[in-house]
Amino acid sequence: MALPRRSPVSLALRPRSTAPKTSRRAFSASRTRCGYDDTVQNLRIGKHTRVIYQGFTGRVATGNAKDSLAYGTNIVGGVTPGKEGEHLGLPLLPNLRKAKEQLKPDATA
Repeated sequence: MALPRRSPVSLALRPRSTAPKTSRRAFSASRTRCGYDDTVQNLRIGKHTRVIYQGFTGRVATGNAKDSLAYGTNIVGGVTPGKEGEHLGLPLLPNLRKAKEQLKPDATA
């Protein structure tokens, strides 16, 4: 009885390992961070942080901005492409470049 022949395609599709089996590479030599308490000092945000909203006149951003204002976030304005004026009593600008120049934000939402 003859054995079934393997097609050359099935042999070519077999995964081949090209890395040596004994090689182990460390991804980082830096100190391992344990959690939030180790990195929270990098977040220099607070009541002084000036925030702008992108897509400001959209349903979701409007709702989030209202909640943020009620919480006490320092929202200085927002951006919606092609629109200019005022929204929620805050400046509305047509692009981020103008918002950056006029409102001088520290963060965006």
